[in-house]
Amino acid sequence: TMAMSFGSPENFLLQLMTREVDAFFHGRAWSPGAGNLHTFAKTPGPQANAERASLMTAGALLGCRRFEGIGTIGMDEVHSSEQLLYDVEIRDHVTRLVAENDLACDVERCLADVAEGVRAHGFTALETTGDAYRGVYWHPRLFDRAFLAGWRGRGEPSMRKQACGMIEDLLRAHDYRLPEREQQAIDEILARAHASVAPGATTPGRV
Repeated sequence: TMAMSFGSPENFLLQLMTREVDAFFHGRAWSPGAGNLHTFAKTPGPQANAERASLMTAGALLGCRRFEGIGTIGMDEVHSSEQLLYDVEIRDHVTRLVAENDLACDVERCLADVAEGVRAHGFTALETTGDAYRGVYWHPRLFDRAFLAGWRGRGEPSMRKQACGMIEDLLRAHDYRLPEREQQAIDEILARAHASVAPGATTPGRV
């Protein structure tokens, strides 16, 4: 289509190339990484999530810790609160993926825990499980880790409905207001822009 290819594997490789060329011309060391997460997906969902997850994972494994384009789809023409929640979930997933683990191990304590777990027919009651579990496992807010039967037993909840419910809760809890002077300046800019695009139309309310 001769269009830009944001969200694609090629764009990720071009981001790496850009950093390398920039480092060459400025005479500094090249630090590989890519943090641009823009996608041409038009709606929140499979394409946007797959592209965001792959780009963020690859970038984070290369050392990138700052990403841009969160919550935007259609390149940067649309903000989606739903996609924003998915992006935050992906970020948390990737954060856990690249986190360093403390692999230090007390061998004798581990063997004792294994023996105790075998006797108890499980490890959930062990003190070490209670002490370390939350530090080892990340608990997602949207992704469902239950077995199929458990998911069906809960009425087959929809992730999208859950995300929309979270958005409604966040909006209800939101009470921030811009100072009147700044709000008035934004209203004037919006009114001028609206008048130039659709003369004679009613100016929309405050945003």
